[in-house]
Amino acid sequence: MTPAVLAESRRIHDLPGLGSFRLRPAAGTTPAFQPGQALPVAWEEGGEVVQRWYSIASPPEQRDALDLLVVDAKGGGRGLFSLAPGDPVWFGRPSGRFTLDRTDCRHLAFLATGTGLAPYLSMLRHLRARAAAGAPVPVAVALFHGARRSVELAFRDELEGLAAEQPFRFVYLPCVSRPEEDPGFDPARTAAGRAAEAAARVLGLPSPSGGERRVTFPDAFDPDALAALLPEEDTAVYLCGNPAMIDAFDAACAGTPRQERLVFERWW
Repeated sequence: MTPAVLAESRRIHDLPGLGSFRLRPAAGTTPAFQPGQALPVAWEEGGEVVQRWYSIASPPEQRDALDLLVVDAKGGGRGLFSLAPGDPVWFGRPSGRFTLDRTDCRHLAFLATGTGLAPYLSMLRHLRARAAAGAPVPVAVALFHGARRSVELAFRDELEGLAAEQPFRFVYLPCVSRPEEDPGFDPARTAAGRAAEAAARVLGLPSPSGGERRVTFPDAFDPDALAALLPEEDTAVYLCGNPAMIDAFDAACAGTPRQERLVFERWW
């Protein structure tokens, strides 16, 4: 394990249980990794050493620190949320096969729930750096990100900025599953419904829930135009987040060419 310090701890939209954490090596640079990989992180808590695995949210071009997107699922300020900037941590070797080289497809559809967004942040930031360097990038990338409420849509400003800037062809669709409980819900910017339902509609798949499709797109969003950017024969669909979502989406793809181009890993 490599000694490091918690260089930064920031709550997303001031939510106590959703945070962005930056780990800085005590010496040297961060290890080489591929966007989409994860690594073990350890720290002292209550007199014991605790270790958890987290996907890396920063791009491999960033060599001075590693960024993580973490949820405190059990509450109570546990885990990394119990630490303060300057506290010691350790991280291990990055690994995993949830990476861009899992496919030769030139079109990518990313589906995430909650902090399943983290590996896509790494990928998108990496693709932006490649585009700036004049290196090859995919023909089109779409990100469907789902959360219960708008305030839980982490890094929304950055992702909307990327979609506006278009360093490569990129479409971002934030989705809120409980708009009736969301005072900040804006139907002009956000889809109402689960991200998996929105992605299935665009990709021409049956409802992952097995019932009536319940998704309403923003007025200015054209699902058929996005569908044209994600052709069945040349689009890889990446899944990250709730295991139930992954299982349901995998089942919805069963017997279709989309299933042959699904990319996901199960961590729990």
